[in-house]
Amino acid sequence: MLSPDRRTVLQLAVTALGSAALSGCFRPLYGTSGTGDNIAGVLASIEVEPLDLPGDDEYLGHVVRTELISLLTAHGAYAGEPKRYKLRLTY
Repeated sequence: MLSPDRRTVLQLAVTALGSAALSGCFRPLYGTSGTGDNIAGVLASIEVEPLDLPGDDEYLGHVVRTELISLLTAHGAYAGEPKRYKLRLTY
């Protein structure tokens, strides 16, 4: 059995190697895609359809949709982007 010090070193080594191996799998959120498209512009091209929730939850649906639109358009910076995709939320 490994001593606590060796176990900690081994865990750190495995974590570091795993992180290094996976670091090439991620792309920056507001950089460019593999095809050269601006990621923020692609996210802004998503149309969020209204969320119909029954009764008292109607306001919650409005808030969720509004927040999604705000986040996808980078708080309005890309608001005029033509819509290419539709996001339909269901309950």
